[in-house]
Amino acid sequence: MRDFSSYSVDELIEIADQPDRGALPAALRAVTGSASGSRVGGGVEVTVNLDGRIVGLELADSALTDMAALAAEIARLAGRATEAALEAGIALLAPVLGDQLTTELRAIVLPDEPAAPRPRVSPLDDRDDFSTVETWAV
Repeated sequence: MRDFSSYSVDELIEIADQPDRGALPAALRAVTGSASGSRVGGGVEVTVNLDGRIVGLELADSALTDMAALAAEIARLAGRATEAALEAGIALLAPVLGDQLTTELRAIVLPDEPAAPRPRVSPLDDRDDFSTVETWAV
């Protein structure tokens, strides 16, 4: 236990105003972000944790008609929900980090420009013809 008897009133007020750092990890674990949309003919809501993992998904029955469009919508909304979760996490860290580090962290994890889509990676050359069976066994 800390002995506060040697502190001045101003020092005690400053200590009392400091955020409770012991509660910060639990608060960060509880952070979620949500995004919703209706591009696929029905309501879709995606909730993610601070890691970007989907922890909640609500789909209207009408959203289940086009699975390819639904998958694309879920991926898009998961990205938006992740941004919301990161903003909430940064807001929790801001009192501990201070203005300069908070600004730098926001610039690193929430860039102004979205990342370019990754090119399709195919393990096989699309031009290969596998219509005939060949063997090299002797």
